[in-house]
Amino acid sequence: MATSTLTIQIDDGFKQCVESHYRKKGLDISKVIRDFLVKEIQEETHIVDDGPKWSEEQEALFYSPENMTHIMRSISQADAGNLIEMTMEDLEELAK
Repeated sequence: MATSTLTIQIDDGFKQCVESHYRKKGLDISKVIRDFLVKEIQEETHIVDDGPKWSEEQEALFYSPENMTHIMRSISQADAGNLIEMTMEDLEELAK
C-alpha cells in the first residue's frame, strides 16, 4: 500500500509526554494517530461494526486510494439522489 507523510506541529513537551505515554503501552505515535483517523472516518461514514475485526491486510485493501475513490464517488452519487432502491428479494431475482 502506498503511504503519505502527514506533518503536524505540537508543543515539544507535549510530544515527549505523549510519546512516553504510548511507548509504555507498546505503541508509537504514528499508529495511534492513524488508528484515531480511521476510527473517525468509520464513525463519520457510519461504518462502525462490532463484528469480526479485519486483518491489517484487509484494512489496507479497504482503505486503499482506489477503493476510497470508489466509495467517495458512491457517496457523491447518493448525495445527488442518484440511487436505485431495491429489496433483497429484488437483488436475488436479478442474480437468477
